[in-house]
Amino acid sequence: MSALEYSHSTLETNSRRCAKLQRHAYPQTSDAPGQTDEKHSYQSHHIVAQVDSFPKALADSDRTDEKFVVHSDPIILEPDEKQNSGVAPQRAGGRGTSKMGSLKAKVLLAVVSLILIGVAMGVAMGITVDRNHESGKEPSTTGSSITHSTSPASAKLSAIREKYDVPGLAVGHLAGGELISEVVGVRKQDNPTLLQSNDVFHLGGCTFPLTATLVAVYIEEGLFNWNTTMTEVFTSSKLHEKHRQTTIGMLCSNTAGIFTTDSANAFGSWWTEFRNESTNPVDLRWRFAQETLAKAPVTDPGFAWNLSVPGYMILASILEAKTGRSWESLMQDFFTLLDMDGCGFGVQPESSRSAVDNPWPHEASASGPVPQLPDAVHGDNPSALWPAVGVHCSMSSYASFLQLHLDGYNGRPTPFLKKESFQMLHTPWPGLAQGYTYGGWTYDPTFANGTEYYVSGTNTFNYARGWLLVERDEAFMSMTNEGGEDGSDASLAALYYFAGYNVAPSNTY
Repeated sequence: MSALEYSHSTLETNSRRCAKLQRHAYPQTSDAPGQTDEKHSYQSHHIVAQVDSFPKALADSDRTDEKFVVHSDPIILEPDEKQNSGVAPQRAGGRGTSKMGSLKAKVLLAVVSLILIGVAMGVAMGITVDRNHESGKEPSTTGSSITHSTSPASAKLSAIREKYDVPGLAVGHLAGGELISEVVGVRKQDNPTLLQSNDVFHLGGCTFPLTATLVAVYIEEGLFNWNTTMTEVFTSSKLHEKHRQTTIGMLCSNTAGIFTTDSANAFGSWWTEFRNESTNPVDLRWRFAQETLAKAPVTDPGFAWNLSVPGYMILASILEAKTGRSWESLMQDFFTLLDMDGCGFGVQPESSRSAVDNPWPHEASASGPVPQLPDAVHGDNPSALWPAVGVHCSMSSYASFLQLHLDGYNGRPTPFLKKESFQMLHTPWPGLAQGYTYGGWTYDPTFANGTEYYVSGTNTFNYARGWLLVERDEAFMSMTNEGGEDGSDASLAALYYFAGYNVAPSNTY
């Protein structure tokens, strides 16, 4: 038995024994497909994440190429002070403000996991956290609990929600250690429960940078590096010749030539296995990674980029094989270190099948948003896909992650990761001026207000966006509980409105 095989067999045992995954928001019932209530019928769906490449101007045009096509022309947006009710001036009041709590000078957290790399040999590892590891610099704001309140939503945000007919819409601005947000609408169509600022929103493909940042943590721990090849990782697997030199950096930057999944059909027969939630997702990802890397890449690795959910599933499998722990367990530690206690996995949690504790997922239709049951069958992708598309977060928790990258880019101390690691996470793959960075961000150095890093994602029933304007040291986010073009357009319009820009070519709502 090879070292990797030994590590993986132990991993399966450890993950079954130790991983506490919430596969569903509440227990599945045998009659899950085809559920009904007095107003809606629910059918199981083939779901997969779709992600925008760059922020796009809204237009009544064909958007079929939007999800996975890079747009080489930068979007130039003109400031519109009349549209914006004053994000910066009202930071101390008006809309409602929140200030990140101060951190202790030093917080030491050891997250210990057993790594079985040699036969019958375990190596203890952990993440040591020193929030001021660079002396002489101002304390970091990353990792502190973010509490925030919202004033009644502005007329503009309400108009955006009504124009695109989405159930709920949320938007936030992070600057100077403060999160300001607005929310409007309802958690579920035809239900009066209002959306709240502390609700949990599905991030979809905004999970990419989370997993890539987790990879960077374990690169610093010495498990592998950005140039580690698949030959070095999958030592006993049959790899396609063109994938033998595929690297972890290529997987992170979506340049590994792994196929794109704009629909569940792209997974072929694997989808049936993924939908069987009684199967260990760690085992599924491991077997899927080996089979995928045994096939020819769709493009030569390192020469082009395409968004790849399977590529990030492979990254998770590598993390799992090297640490002996599930991606979910590793990610939960990550959340804990950043005080991201509003984050979890899969569909937004509800206390019962009929509860409306959080935003319900909605499918766009000609007659308006259609609620989808918030469970793993009807409302989200299978758990095997979670490393790419499966995280949900509250706005304040997601703000902690955005703050981590603002701090890292601007040289402030962070709970973990050195300056060099952030530089890699924010660097695009060589030779691609605009494209994905090692950190899973879309990169654009030509934006009107300086360098931007951008991510957006959907599981087809929700939409989320994150936007880092690093040279301005600020970030924006927007979320809605509907997918499709309406969810995409509404979340984009809300993002631009809150940032104080026109949404060309149309600036009327």
